[in-house]
Amino acid sequence: MKILVGVTGSIACYKSYDIVRELSKKGHQIRIVLTKGAEKFIKPELFKYLGAEEVYLNQDDFNLKKTMQSVLHIDLKNWADLILIAPLSANKLSQFAQGLCSDLLTSIFLSAFEKHKILFPAMNTQMLKNPITESNIRTLNKLPNTFIHPSFSGELVCKEVGDGKLPPVEYITEFIEHFSFYNKDKKVLITTGATIAPLDPVRFLTNPSTGKTGFELAKSYLAMGFSVTLVYGSHSKINIQKLATNPNFKSFKVHTTEDMYQTVMNEFPQCDYFISAAAVSDIKFHTNSSKLKKDVISSSLNFEWDMDILASCIEIKTNQKIVSFAAETDHLSENFHKKWLKKPTNLLIGNQVHMEDSKTEAQGFGVNENLYYFVKDGKIIDQKTCSKKDLAKEILERI
Repeated sequence: MKILVGVTGSIACYKSYDIVRELSKKGHQIRIVLTKGAEKFIKPELFKYLGAEEVYLNQDDFNLKKTMQSVLHIDLKNWADLILIAPLSANKLSQFAQGLCSDLLTSIFLSAFEKHKILFPAMNTQMLKNPITESNIRTLNKLPNTFIHPSFSGELVCKEVGDGKLPPVEYITEFIEHFSFYNKDKKVLITTGATIAPLDPVRFLTNPSTGKTGFELAKSYLAMGFSVTLVYGSHSKINIQKLATNPNFKSFKVHTTEDMYQTVMNEFPQCDYFISAAAVSDIKFHTNSSKLKKDVISSSLNFEWDMDILASCIEIKTNQKIVSFAAETDHLSENFHKKWLKKPTNLLIGNQVHMEDSKTEAQGFGVNENLYYFVKDGKIIDQKTCSKKDLAKEILERI
């Protein structure tokens, strides 16, 4: 992606160095436009060492040596796939809202009406909460192809604590990859991670599922323009905050299989696609109200089969497409076939799993890439080693 990064005179502009470095590492083409305020804080030349193709200063519209064809602000607007402004100061936000063209960046902004623009304001809390700033933000939010990301809360440079903080670099660089200006008007419901089966107040049964598969699927579908609901186990090793600010995303944190069941039953009727990627606990203990002592625990524990979320969804489905997952350790083809016969879905994704121990590396759990088996009508139709991001595309193509 060709990203034009605008850097304004917010004190947080020093973080733009890391933003550019991370975007460059991800393979994006980067060009920088600095405002007069930013020029006072940071050295333009350093951006090139961090991966930027070119750096433009606030008055370079009048520098014929920097012009690519004829008018620089038009040339740069036409070049960019995305305009990212991080950080955005109160002053520059005000100029954008008024339609001023006082420098190169404001000229680009006004001319880039049809271009996708993501803005990250960063300023003192009182400046952010001022009715004038709030009015300016409302004005910009009405523009098409423009998204103003909410600031974070925390300790500011002025030592005050409140809103106005620039999000961490990794949040910014990931956000632009899962945010979409396109709306497919389709809803995807995803379950992920492990549920727990409590035995007593201090013990429970679970499994090593990290929730990474569902998390990566959610990111991919958000980037494609879907609305995504993620229901995840409480012990999942995912940073849900990375997706929380996406306006097309909502999530529910659950503990037990019953918790997940109730949430899915509420959300399922509104979805178009249901991807059942969670590693749910299929047994339920007769939970004790106090801690069981070792001399009380017998060789067998009283339990019963817990609710079957996937089977319940298959039973009540109307027009939803359902994708299920099957994790097995051996006899893959046979077990995948049995699972599909028991709970037939539009597509079953099978994978081989194994917990990490002293002799064996983890397989299936928490990995970035895995060998997946694609099962339709009870038969393995294909198998492919791919990332979880690519898996999201494979699922859509096959259903």
